[in-house]
Amino acid sequence: MALRQDPEKQVTLDFNPGSDKQTSSHFDNKYPVDQPYDNKYPIDQPYDNKYPVDQPSDYDNKFPVRHHEESGPGDYDPIIAQYSDAQIKRILTCLVALLGYTFLVSFPDNKNFRSIIHFLSVEERQLICARVNQDRSDADLEEFTVKKWLGGAKDWKIWAYGLCFGCATTVSYALAYFLPIILNLGLGYDTGTAQCLIAPPYAFAAIIMVLTGWFGDKYHQRGLCVAFNAILCIIGLAVMGWAYGDTRARYFGAFFATAGANANVPSVLTYQANNIRGQWKRAFCSATLVGGGALGGIVGSTVFRSKDSPTYVPGLSVAMGSQVVILLTVILLTVTFKSNNKKADRGEKILEDLPSFRYTV
Repeated sequence: MALRQDPEKQVTLDFNPGSDKQTSSHFDNKYPVDQPYDNKYPIDQPYDNKYPVDQPSDYDNKFPVRHHEESGPGDYDPIIAQYSDAQIKRILTCLVALLGYTFLVSFPDNKNFRSIIHFLSVEERQLICARVNQDRSDADLEEFTVKKWLGGAKDWKIWAYGLCFGCATTVSYALAYFLPIILNLGLGYDTGTAQCLIAPPYAFAAIIMVLTGWFGDKYHQRGLCVAFNAILCIIGLAVMGWAYGDTRARYFGAFFATAGANANVPSVLTYQANNIRGQWKRAFCSATLVGGGALGGIVGSTVFRSKDSPTYVPGLSVAMGSQVVILLTVILLTVTFKSNNKKADRGEKILEDLPSFRYTV
């Protein structure tokens, strides 16, 4: 193919390499270079004439956007749906509040004891108050003062209880939020199967809760139960994170992790309840405990990131670290409790302003 150019003629293409005659190809006839481009596509004509924006497109005709005031009686309106959902939640909240007012009973020491369902008789309430007074002598309500309430902040053990509770809820919240995601993206189960597989670990956790509670009540051990649950959780998290290639083993680890984390919630609550005396000190400790649990929930909701799948090593490391903190705190509290109990037995120290009070290890 030979290309010949002439400044006074149009450019032609000769598809006959052996010919000296200048011929115009079919390409030159169809697309001549001497015709201005603007004749076919003039720039002075507005684009809107061909594609006006005020006319609905085919997509708009097929999928019209209906405003709230234009919705018909049978049309789905997301605004109305969201409003209805909010109203249903408000109604359910009111119903639960009414049930609580009906079935919750007053404290046994309350002179105006109210119980619609007749939960406790007068003799049973007197027996409960007698046992509480025998244990720690704080069944009777004390007069509230800010000094008494804030006085609990001076006791470092209260903050240790809050730290343990926060570390326990870190894992329990994390598993509640991300266990379906871990089963789906980390262990390879499909979405429906992952949603079904989250129930068995929590059933196992309920069994562990009952067993540790029974053991603690029978043998008067609280710190040992908390430490056992923390170790169980560490084992489960380690299996979940590092049992590569074995999906069943990793799912088995979810049982231990879920059981240890959730069983420690009531265990830590009873741990602090048995070692606090005074109603207003107990009230301050309850506030710090709830605050620590909320902080643990914040941490637990952020540590398992989707970009860390399928191993989730950062999230699992934080979760395991929180359980190590629980173990160290329980060891420190156990040493302190045993030392103070021995001093109280020798008459060298009065614990919690009560000579007969002893810490529950």
